Amino acid sequence: MKLDYPRVAIIVLNWRKPAETLACLESLAHITYPNAHIVAVDNGSGDDSVARIRQHYPAITLLETGANLGYAGGNNVGIRWALEHGADYTLILNNDVVVAPDFLEPLVAIADQRPHRVIATPMICEMGRPEIIWTLGSDIEWRTGAPRLRHASERRAAWQDAPPQEVVFAPGTALLAPRTAWERVGLMDEAYFLYYEETDWCFHAVHAGFRMVAVPASVVWHDVESAGARTSPAITYYMTRNALRFLARNFVGWQRLRGQALVMIDAAWHSLGDLRLGQRLRARARWRGMADYLAGRFGPLSYEVTSHE
Repeated sequence: MKLDYPRVAIIVLNWRKPAETLACLESLAHITYPNAHIVAVDNGSGDDSVARIRQHYPAITLLETGANLGYAGGNNVGIRWALEHGADYTLILNNDVVVAPDFLEPLVAIADQRPHRVIATPMICEMGRPEIIWTLGSDIEWRTGAPRLRHASERRAAWQDAPPQEVVFAPGTALLAPRTAWERVGLMDEAYFLYYEETDWCFHAVHAGFRMVAVPASVVWHDVESAGARTSPAITYYMTRNALRFLARNFVGWQRLRGQALVMIDAAWHSLGDLRLGQRLRARARWRGMADYLAGRFGPLSYEVTSHE
């Protein structure tokens, strides 16, 4: 297939992790795709992130939000810029990811097939175990709406020569979408603030006629340990509240009611385990996540979860 190298804007969102962002940008400095433009978005870090990024990579576009807008809000700033400046595709890339030099060509080759209705994601491997897959696209646990990793902990060699495969959604860790997807579906829902926003967006994209495709020939590495602090009370809050919102927006009838009931029962049950372990903040986070969903309170965290137990 002939590849005409459409213009790709690569969006890297930073919030108070300049070292990770610089490592990501360093890997992007060596990509072989000839028509990519890097857009770093600082999400109101308030530290030395902006100065360090500008010092090391003065040629890239650096946008400053001025406040922490969350994952969706920060990436939306970059997506708007990309669309306004003529990008054919946008690639959302977590700042705790490093890429293979030739990772972008296979993604664009799949996504650029007419009628440009493919959203593509690479094989995402673990940074600490480079030959182990973290996920190759993502699935959904249909009873609760919870995301599920595909081929997690399997060896990269077993899948690297496999053809592209359709998946339920593309994880926001690395997601390439044509401009027509953003124009038709809209940007990501900023009410989530953190977690589930890309899952929600992908569901709406599928309903709009787009396909989700994982591309094993494209490889990136994700710092799973850095991203996996799921025991944080703040993350527990967002995962609880946003699971309920995701189910409300994307499921109907009995499936929606059953899913939300299971999420709430699971949260209540695990809060008892938290209390037995002396983790009162995490238990409180689960209940506040449910309460805020029921009260219609979304966006950034509405209470303090970082004080000492």
